[in-house]
Amino acid sequence: MNKIKILNAHAEICNAKNEGYTFRMDDKFWVLSRNVKLNIGEVNEKLSENLKYSYVNTMRYFAEEISPVSVKQINMAFMKLISFMSFELIDEAIMVIIKSNEKFSNHDLVCLRILIKKWHELGFKGVTEKCIELINNWTIKDNKKGEVVKRRDPYQGPLTDMEFDNFYDAVSRAYQKGTISYSDLAMALITIHTGRRSLQITQIKIKDLIKEGGRNECYINVPRVKQGERYRDSFRRFRITHELFNIFNQQAHIVVKSFINQLGRELSEKERFELPIFVCQERLREIYDCENLMRILSSDRLHAYSLKCTQTLKRIATTENVISERTGEIINMNARRFRYTLGTRLAREGYGEVIIGELLDHSTLMYTGVYVQSGPDILNKIEDAVSGKLSYYARMFQGIIVNQDEDSYPGGSIRINTGEKSGQCASCKSCTACVPIPCYTCMHFRPWIEGPHEKLLEYLLNERNRIQDTLADPVTTQILDRTIIAVSEVIKKCKEIKSNSEVLNG
Repeated sequence: MNKIKILNAHAEICNAKNEGYTFRMDDKFWVLSRNVKLNIGEVNEKLSENLKYSYVNTMRYFAEEISPVSVKQINMAFMKLISFMSFELIDEAIMVIIKSNEKFSNHDLVCLRILIKKWHELGFKGVTEKCIELINNWTIKDNKKGEVVKRRDPYQGPLTDMEFDNFYDAVSRAYQKGTISYSDLAMALITIHTGRRSLQITQIKIKDLIKEGGRNECYINVPRVKQGERYRDSFRRFRITHELFNIFNQQAHIVVKSFINQLGRELSEKERFELPIFVCQERLREIYDCENLMRILSSDRLHAYSLKCTQTLKRIATTENVISERTGEIINMNARRFRYTLGTRLAREGYGEVIIGELLDHSTLMYTGVYVQSGPDILNKIEDAVSGKLSYYARMFQGIIVNQDEDSYPGGSIRINTGEKSGQCASCKSCTACVPIPCYTCMHFRPWIEGPHEKLLEYLLNERNRIQDTLADPVTTQILDRTIIAVSEVIKKCKEIKSNSEVLNG
């Protein structure tokens, strides 16, 4: 049975902080939101009998009053404690031991202090007065949340411009190839452009897409999640382009259609507005036409899990082989890195802490200073790419090298700055790109083996030096780097093809 034995426990139904979620005190698992399933039973099995009642009732308080994610973190920290040592009473000796043990992080200590203080404050037995006195005097060092931003961590910190551009191109490429769905495309784009947390993105509903007719401006009302409020209690408006609005609006139409197909009926306007913009398909398949549909839609039950965001980003990076020029590996992607990237870009553009905090939806300015304090990106060594050391820049060129005498392609010929033809475009779609600069990083480009690519490379390097001498701005100087690397890669591949051909014919 999925029940636990707790002395004096009662089986009343308790309401979690997130609306629509309930649990019983004797349940082994407490489902507090669509993303959080609390394993109370595992902790309870290891606790002494005289502590179970106090622990479960203290956790009930947290489950009803604070965010599900925070409750889970507290529960995990306590699980770590009881797995580390056994005890009948929480006293100062236990706290001294864990405070000095490196197995417990600063975050663990913060969570345990919150739990134990509330445990004692609620009047439950099991915590000594001296223990409370001790933890009240604890000085716990900051978790250094801004460290990955300050040191430009290549795995967890903000993306460089080249990494950002490479991934952005990969999103479009993955959709064109059919390796991601339209929903994945929309989720990736909304993450990239807003820098919002995964939980915020997955809480967005169709009614949050706003287009104001008078000013003809487009917005997304993004739910706030770090302010201690309940599910979708407050929002912050984020302005988007018309192109992005159209993409998200199309995603909304797809969601409406999927609900109509599942329910076998049309939806009212009120029901349509309450639909999530990103749906958990497994849960959608479980619903049928019922009178309580609006009650279900008012909760987060049918929204995609927050983990879906990071899974989508990682899948794009992996399938499209997006390489970081700093590590030489497939770039480590998550929603948080786009948040860091937005902050560093705003700081680079000269915005202060208040504006950065507003655009990143911070409640305080405690951590916005790290973006302003952090230095500029280190210039990429473009000489390494040109000299043939391309291991760190693999796959910058996405097209296919062909012979000049092969069949013509629907997109026509591509000419370099001298007017000479260097290849063709394999896409029949209209393209407004300023050729040939974007072509060398485009999947539709078909450069010729005998094309004048060296001439274009020479022109781009000279242009880069001119920009550097004129502006002395590292960011502007790097604008052409992706194309320079891609052209260098094309030259290298063409030489390899020619060399192999000579061997075969020799």
